Amino acid sequence: MPQDAWLIWLMLWIDIALILSVALTAYFSFPKPLSEIINTNRIRLDGTKSDYRSAIESAALSQWRNNVLFCGLLALLIANCMIFGCHRFIMPLPIAAAGLEKFDVDASKWKENLQDPEQGNVVGDLKKWQSRAGRAPSPKWMAAFYLVYGLVFALIIAAVGALIRAYIYSLVNLAKHAKKRKNDYLLHDMKSRLEAVETANTPI
Repeated sequence: MPQDAWLIWLMLWIDIALILSVALTAYFSFPKPLSEIINTNRIRLDGTKSDYRSAIESAALSQWRNNVLFCGLLALLIANCMIFGCHRFIMPLPIAAAGLEKFDVDASKWKENLQDPEQGNVVGDLKKWQSRAGRAPSPKWMAAFYLVYGLVFALIIAAVGALIRAYIYSLVNLAKHAKKRKNDYLLHDMKSRLEAVETANTPI
């Protein structure tokens, strides 16, 4: 079995790519209409910029971005642990990949392919790995090992779908609160302007 170093490096590069993707999504792939609402909220009705409102809008945006990054990195960490756990304790990824290359819809034919020395003898490689790991060789469990791998990747795909839905929900929720603040700011500015007009018209 190859050393774990290659897997660690592979996962490291994949993680870096995914982290960059999440960061770029959080900081640059932002809906323009929502960005315009947040920027508008920083400006009073008379056109002047409010430092207080700018701080509120910046805090709301920072909190949203931090949540996106945290959820993305947490999901990535869990996925790494699951994949690495399968590699170390269930069946090494190279052996699993080699077995899939010889897959046949006929279960008996696939079993023959896995044991065929001319095709790499995947079963033999699994026995050797199990022996080096101090375990009793159990190639009969190979179908169960593939089932575990299948469940893990199904969970990862489901998690990706859940993250996408959560991302969309977070944008909707952010927009909802930004619009509410916009209305509150507008009412406050109109009230302040009305009070200023009434004050100006009050006889001394």
